[in-house]
Amino acid sequence: MGVRIDTLTREARNLPDLFKEGGGSAGTRVVTERLGELEAEIDTLRARTGELDDQIRGLTEAVGRVNTALELLDSFDELWDALVPEERLELLHLLIERIDIDEPAGKLQIAFHDLGAPFPAVEDDDDEDEDEDEEGDPDGDDEATEEGEA
Repeated sequence: MGVRIDTLTREARNLPDLFKEGGGSAGTRVVTERLGELEAEIDTLRARTGELDDQIRGLTEAVGRVNTALELLDSFDELWDALVPEERLELLHLLIERIDIDEPAGKLQIAFHDLGAPFPAVEDDDDEDEDEDEEGDPDGDDEATEEGEA
């Protein structure tokens, strides 16, 4: 694609020379039309080149994520052995979205979370804020706490 862009650019640069040689209005029209065609094709090729560059960057990032995942899988047994049962359960919940069991058919199907997708927003677990009433009294007993009260 780069070679084609260079070829078209050279042709576009040579058009003014043809314009000078051609002279009349017919030559001017032909040169102007061809110059417009060349510029349109160059623009299209440059846009496509940009799209391909973006795809290459995306694929390069994906390869990096796959390599990281493979490295983690290589050491998964070691990691699993180091986890306590609660951590193992938490890890399984992070990896597995759903388990479907078809007893009559004797089939088990596991659906994994799409770890490449964006993670959902985490909700705040501010229990203290939920316990406060409208005046900001964490006990909710509405008793005044002025200085000097006993």
